[in-house]
Amino acid sequence: MDRFNYRIVDQAQVLVQAFPTGASTDTVVYSIYYIDDNATDVNASAMTNETATTWSAAWTPSQTNNYQIDYWNQTLDVHYYEYKKVTGSIVGVAG
Repeated sequence: MDRFNYRIVDQAQVLVQAFPTGASTDTVVYSIYYIDDNATDVNASAMTNETATTWSAAWTPSQTNNYQIDYWNQTLDVHYYEYKKVTGSIVGVAG
């Protein structure tokens, strides 16, 4: 399963992925790749189990870029992918 969305640079977010046939004892990791730079941002970092089939991790993108996130349930050997376009900061205007 692939999905795509936009995010703001330097804005903390929670990455969430469900594995419908998974269990809370599964080993689930995520990796984040800079698509534009062909480099790795996060490599096989463990995710936290939230429910029997749902996993989460915190991530704050530090630069504008296109990213591919690979969620890998190593127990089931199943991958899900997410693509994120991270854009510049939003600057507030005094009002």
